[in-house]
Amino acid sequence: MSNSASIAAAKKRRSQPANNKNLQQNNNNLIQEKITPLELLKTHDFKVFTLEKEQSIIKKELELLQQNGSQNTNLDNSLENSIHNNDTEIKSLKTITTKLTKDLTEANSLIQTLHATVLSHANITNDFKELKSEFKKLIENKTIEDREDQEDQKNSTINQDDNDEVDAEA
Repeated sequence: MSNSASIAAAKKRRSQPANNKNLQQNNNNLIQEKITPLELLKTHDFKVFTLEKEQSIIKKELELLQQNGSQNTNLDNSLENSIHNNDTEIKSLKTITTKLTKDLTEANSLIQTLHATVLSHANITNDFKELKSEFKKLIENKTIEDREDQEDQKNSTINQDDNDEVDAEA
């Protein structure tokens, strides 16, 4: 510092006596408490230790935030890929569902047609059973009539033979 600057600083200090007195009172209070240099050093060392500890914690948290930031970016990319894949799969599933719905509708239509066909065949089968039953009755009746006709013919032949014999005897 130059001489003129030193003198200006000294004048400035002298012109502000109230502040100077406050500083002196604070210094006097410290002196009156009689803090030894060792105690002052211990207090200072403790404060430095606490600050270093806090700094270490802050540094670790900052590193974690930076790592999480990069992990978050990776997670964001992974999530975007997963969302894209899920969207693609959902679209594919919708297409498949639409196709299956169409196929199911067609299958239901075929089932209804088959059901109607089965009912029709069942009716036809019943008709055939009735016809078969009537046919059997007809055959039985015809057989009975044929037997009766044959018996009638035998009887008429026997009667004729008997008449011929009676005529021949006479």
